[in-house]
Amino acid sequence: MMTPLRRLALKIASGVVRVASPGAKEWAKATSREIGFIESDWAALGWALGSLRILFRPSEMRIASLADVPLSASQFVREIRKRTIVGSAVCVIETIWIGSTIHALRNPTQRLGCCLLIAAMLFLTVQLLARRGTLRSTCTSPASPTAYRLELKRQRDFHCGGWLWSRAIVMVPGFLLFCLGGAIAHPANSRPPATMAVVFLVICVLAIPNNLRVAHRYQRRIDDLDAIERNEA
Repeated sequence: MMTPLRRLALKIASGVVRVASPGAKEWAKATSREIGFIESDWAALGWALGSLRILFRPSEMRIASLADVPLSASQFVREIRKRTIVGSAVCVIETIWIGSTIHALRNPTQRLGCCLLIAAMLFLTVQLLARRGTLRSTCTSPASPTAYRLELKRQRDFHCGGWLWSRAIVMVPGFLLFCLGGAIAHPANSRPPATMAVVFLVICVLAIPNNLRVAHRYQRRIDDLDAIERNEA
């Protein structure tokens, strides 16, 4: 019989497949299929949560002239809107799920870990909303190169520097304390919490270079725009 954790992992993976951009659809499907080969339910959930990074992978459109700016900016607006909606929804779901489990926990370390995780989810939601984008690009009101550049810089900064490292700092302690509390509460069955902690740390380590790559892509768009403006001036 499928456990609630396994069902949650499958629902998350299926959602990623549905929402993923056409260029990332096959990658999302392959990630979803891998869940069937993971024995631990917690590890499967960690894998499914890790697959959410697919949704944050930008579908890059290189511009060749200033005439391409409106279309590229319009695609960019949709990209950021999707990131904000999906990311905020995941944070809210995680907050509700974690909050609903606190009352069932008897270990104070686990409870503290849950409280820190809820704070981390709220912090991430605030970050997503703060960087949800101010650019509004439509057919009737196309974005100017200056506005497009400023928004690219805002989103680049979301994926590097203080914005990135602050997310890592607030996320890691809570989850590790939750796993530690699980091992303390059930010393004879400490393997699942240890597996959860390892999977989580691996996801965090992989998320850092992935975010830096996204920041680099945004910087490359900025460089392309600067070069085109200089050539067409």
